[in-house]
Amino acid sequence: MFSYIFKCTLKSDIVLSQTSATEGFHKSLDYIPGVKFLGITAKALYGKDESQTQRLFHSTKVQFGNAYPLVNSKPTTPTPFSYRQRKVKNGDEAVYLFGHEDFAIAEEGGQLKQQRAGFFNNFGKVEIDQNFSIKSAYDEDKRKSKDSQMYGYFSLPKNSQWQFEVTAEQVEDLQQIKEALQGTHRVGRSRASQYGLIEITCEDLQCKEITTQKVKPIHGKIWVYAQSDCCFLDEFGLPNFNPQASDFGLPADLELDPEKTQSRNHSYRLWNGKRNTLDAERQVTSKGSVWVFDCDQEVEVPFFVGAFQAEGLGRVLFNPSFLIAEAGAVVIDSGFNKKGAIDQQTEHTVKPDEKDALLQFLNLQQQQAKEQNDTEKDAMKFIQENDHEFKMIGASQWGHIRKSAKQFKKYKDLKTYLFTDGWGYLYHGVNEHKWRRSRKTLEEKADQICNSHGDQVTMEYLQFVASEIAKRCKKENL
Repeated sequence: MFSYIFKCTLKSDIVLSQTSATEGFHKSLDYIPGVKFLGITAKALYGKDESQTQRLFHSTKVQFGNAYPLVNSKPTTPTPFSYRQRKVKNGDEAVYLFGHEDFAIAEEGGQLKQQRAGFFNNFGKVEIDQNFSIKSAYDEDKRKSKDSQMYGYFSLPKNSQWQFEVTAEQVEDLQQIKEALQGTHRVGRSRASQYGLIEITCEDLQCKEITTQKVKPIHGKIWVYAQSDCCFLDEFGLPNFNPQASDFGLPADLELDPEKTQSRNHSYRLWNGKRNTLDAERQVTSKGSVWVFDCDQEVEVPFFVGAFQAEGLGRVLFNPSFLIAEAGAVVIDSGFNKKGAIDQQTEHTVKPDEKDALLQFLNLQQQQAKEQNDTEKDAMKFIQENDHEFKMIGASQWGHIRKSAKQFKKYKDLKTYLFTDGWGYLYHGVNEHKWRRSRKTLEEKADQICNSHGDQVTMEYLQFVASEIAKRCKKENL
């Protein structure tokens, strides 16, 4: 098997919706699926040679991998579901490995939360900060926006850099794929407008040969990590969410250790541009899932498992270093607890002396408590001063504002959604007349908080205000 490594640079924001639905909030995927690169290649090569078409796009002989973000010019990998961190960190940024023999002891120090989002490498962890914009369909006859045709897009940010791998059994196939992929292309939604422009480059002069791999058990266990979504089917072609050892190319007599296994499932539907319709729904196991098998011998293992391998599904790693604790420790040192940025140098902080750590922790706790107390006091004062304006607005309205403040990460996006004159949430609909006296007051206060404290405090402030007023409304049955 041979492979090429490609770099994908976003020349504009791209929209890769998580679902095929067309209403409500829809976040973008936090990665670029391999099927997008398969589609780019198919546009150039599909149908030119029947045997080649079958080999490249309808078999397991070629795999188009997912593109994940680069951190410090190094590839990242999705967060394993076996990772745990303190729900209330209080200065403890350690990463704990679920299923470790000392995991119960680690839980005694405070509740641990499963980590699911983001990507990481040795230089740090990054979560994709998606952009949000509201668009309107255009009426060509009337030369204006269409009525009742507003929609919002979350998108992956422009200029970010990503990396993916394409593998094939034949060098000749890989060379043609390389020629088809390099250059500028468009992917995702709204490709005909401002979204979807990417540039793909390959810096490898020669393709890399991948030889078969063998793994040895560690402490009598083999760890299997899903680097991409995996689709397992049973003998009847139905989704299988309880894969056995044979599904991973391991000896069939190996037993799964359920106490250490962590997996999640989801479903999705792909849009087929050739047929201009949706494909059948797929039930898959999510990337980041971890399975652990009992094993006492060295075994030969594959690189891909399951169905739909050509689209990037089924990429697995066996005994990856970031799932193996050193010297039996329950704490993992994998770079996950460092803050990174896409293709930027990670800032390395110097750890304070042990005698200064307690003082630093106490000062941080005191500062955070004071800031939260001041924010809540200011919010209660604001509510009392404007109670006469807010008392006619029902609890469900405030509940929606609280939900929106929790949904958006940037205040400018929330402001666009709530306060845009003419079609903002507070400027249209059945309850629009109830907001006429109070929406400007709320907007001015939110602007003031954002200018002085930033996005995060503003969102927390609006959530607190909306929650408190909603409680009052319920007491008064509004």
